[in-house]
Amino acid sequence: MVPRRNVRLGQNFLIDKNIARKIVDWAAIDGSDVLEVGPGRAILTDILAERARTLVAVELDPRLAADLQVRFCVDPADRVRIVEGDALKVDLHSLFPGSFSVVANLPYESGTAILVRLIKERPGIRSMVLMLQREVCHRVTAQPGGKEYGRLAVLCGLHTDVEPGRVVHPGSFRPAPKVDSQIIRVTPLSQPRFDVGNEETFEAIVKAAFAGRRKILRNNLGGWLRERFGDDADAMMDEARIDQSSRPETLAIESFAALSKLVSARA
Repeated sequence: MVPRRNVRLGQNFLIDKNIARKIVDWAAIDGSDVLEVGPGRAILTDILAERARTLVAVELDPRLAADLQVRFCVDPADRVRIVEGDALKVDLHSLFPGSFSVVANLPYESGTAILVRLIKERPGIRSMVLMLQREVCHRVTAQPGGKEYGRLAVLCGLHTDVEPGRVVHPGSFRPAPKVDSQIIRVTPLSQPRFDVGNEETFEAIVKAAFAGRRKILRNNLGGWLRERFGDDADAMMDEARIDQSSRPETLAIESFAALSKLVSARA
């Protein structure tokens, strides 16, 4: 029976076993503890279960989770565990005694949100090999000055190293999506690439800057600063060497970090 797409959850099931093997090979998880998000029909799960020391697969769809429970409950060493739940809400670090790796074909609709959550939960995560929409991968790896550069690129650039991998075409899925996918390797850094002071402040600044991409920084980020620091806002942006007449997509991560450090010191 050809698996059907769960429209509500945005699942396009990977059916190409060769791609699945290449994903697991690239992840290099032999003998490691592994988290899989969204196992679906278990094409990755089967291979991961053979190679991982322990595997925890988190599946949101209760029907799929029930099928997976039956399929993998026969593991005599109890190395595979199926958790029915939302990867955006499950306490990921409670699933393992120590550090772990992540391997996943992420759903299109929630893939970006799951990636952001994994980055925020990065302590204890050794590496992530993920398949996402190719468009999302472009946003992850975008550099300042391009139209795809935004909050996701800034967050990933601050906290991780990202290596683009193989492009996967629609024919490797059922049902076939209308766009290409891509595999990426995301390796969390032990420390942020730049000192930002307070990370919540940094995220608030980046959000304010990209709230209106067509607006210059004086109007969006500058307005956010003036609400908090009044007439000192211009001086703070000057000290961070930010050109207020430029647009947010031109601002490098280190400039966001410099401003965040100043704001954090004043909070």
